[in-house]
Amino acid sequence: MVTGQPSAGSERVPKPFNFTEVPKTNFKEYRNSGGILNNHDYTDLLALARPKGGGALFQPGKTPGVTEDLDTLKKGLIQMVHETGIVLNNGFDARKLLYLILRTDKKLQARYHGRLEKDEQVFAEVLRMVGDRESRERLVTNYRSINFERR
Repeated sequence: MVTGQPSAGSERVPKPFNFTEVPKTNFKEYRNSGGILNNHDYTDLLALARPKGGGALFQPGKTPGVTEDLDTLKKGLIQMVHETGIVLNNGFDARKLLYLILRTDKKLQARYHGRLEKDEQVFAEVLRMVGDRESRERLVTNYRSINFERR
């Protein structure tokens, strides 16, 4: 069982966020924390990831401008969170879906080229979008050789 409390003599295990719904975050807070997305893209991404009637509006392979190599991206995300100790929900987790959307949308990749080239940069931006500071810090600390936007 994962808890936010350390067991005797062990490293602190982070308490997982409950991201079964897309968090209601504030764009101003997001930008003040160093976020790079513009208001339109930020709002659209959160809307795409919001569950509606049991499923998100984002449909892999059906959403325009989205590449379809999702299995490889999912495996990479699983490896990334495993290496950093980030805990994701087994079912719906807004962070997973936001990562897949931001990573596969060709227009967004072109718009933020150079700032969101690596999977780790994309996931760090997603963590910033949803206000998961602890997980973002774990990611940045674990991948020191990558240039993350910091403010």
